[in-house]
Amino acid sequence: MAKYTPEKLVALRRLRAARRMHRRFPLMAFLFMKEKYPEYSYNNFIEDITPKRKRYYKSYRYIKKCPLRKYGRFT
Repeated sequence: MAKYTPEKLVALRRLRAARRMHRRFPLMAFLFMKEKYPEYSYNNFIEDITPKRKRYYKSYRYIKKCPLRKYGRFT
């Protein structure tokens, strides 16, 4: 059984193509996508290249505790 519908697969491929084009050719990416997908608008392009969710990373200020300090040797 298919996990995604054909429409969803086309949208995912278009999204990946837009991000790839934007990385390689930031100034001309919209024109290339417009040639490939004639009904493609600038708003669709902006929606495709912006991340949908925030990625969670550890803070660069995160300092791992030393085991000697952690277990009470150097309090």
